[in-house]
Amino acid sequence: MLLVEDDPVSRNLLDHLLKDWGYSTILAADGGEAWEILAGDRSPEIVITDWMMPGMDGIELCRRLRESSRYCYHYLLIISSRGEREDIAQALASGADGYLTKPVDPGELEARLTAASRMLRFQNELIHAREQLRVQATRDALTGLWNRTAFLDLLEVELERAERSQLETGLLLVDVDHFKSINDTLGHPAGDVVLQETSRRLRHAVRSCDFAGRFGGDEFCIALPQFHSRQLRRRVEAIRLAVTREPMRVGNTSISVTLSIGAIVAEGHRRSTSQLIAAADVALYSAKNAGRDRSVCCIPPHIEGTQPGTVPRQCAERCNPGPTTLCILPDQKT
Repeated sequence: MLLVEDDPVSRNLLDHLLKDWGYSTILAADGGEAWEILAGDRSPEIVITDWMMPGMDGIELCRRLRESSRYCYHYLLIISSRGEREDIAQALASGADGYLTKPVDPGELEARLTAASRMLRFQNELIHAREQLRVQATRDALTGLWNRTAFLDLLEVELERAERSQLETGLLLVDVDHFKSINDTLGHPAGDVVLQETSRRLRHAVRSCDFAGRFGGDEFCIALPQFHSRQLRRRVEAIRLAVTREPMRVGNTSISVTLSIGAIVAEGHRRSTSQLIAAADVALYSAKNAGRDRSVCCIPPHIEGTQPGTVPRQCAERCNPGPTTLCILPDQKT
């Protein structure tokens, strides 16, 4: 808890009392010092503050703390030599949860703090439960990646930001090759291990600003915000090789896993999420049709060094690349 008291004698007496009861204390001599402590990442949950102090007094400290946007609730207790009804009403109106007059009765103070601890414990349990519900609603239970709905919501937000900033966004659809044969040969538990390990390697292969999700079954999706088209082919291959370079261990069995990846870059102009998914899906289908264990990228043809390959028929019909994008089908696995 935070103890705010400008009188050093009163501050030390209260500090010793609180420590005897088992509380961990942080001391401040005035409201300004207390405000700096409360603005930190690990601010105390309980605040005991004097009213009359130089600079920012206890009333102003309570008011500022209540007006600020805080994720957690703070229990605020004001102590003062002022004991009129009007004083108590003013303290409570400022946001304080309790009010004690000096000299503070130790028994009453301990009872107030016990009630405060109980209330804050209940609050923390609610926050934990809410966080668990949020995770269940947004995360894939098997892999821990974003689930499909959450990923598409994040992608929509990112595309809106990219349109305002005229930035590019990369989108990858990733498929584990011949995953059904893993399930059929080794069983579904082994398939789950492969999906979990694939997810782990994908997480380590992307940047901190990227986000990955499980799109369904053995298919994953990765968004690359603020990405440049020139980097796409190299980056996609780096991600693919990060997953496939080393075999995966499933019990005593070593499994060599390969990936097919379809990738596209959305340039600054607006394209819907469904259009991007459809284009990336066409590129993914092309990678599979070309023999799997490779990536196919839809990239702007004006990129320096691009060597156009064949444009698949389905690309012309469904992706409609037009003059701004081009599907590259590599002759080799690069």
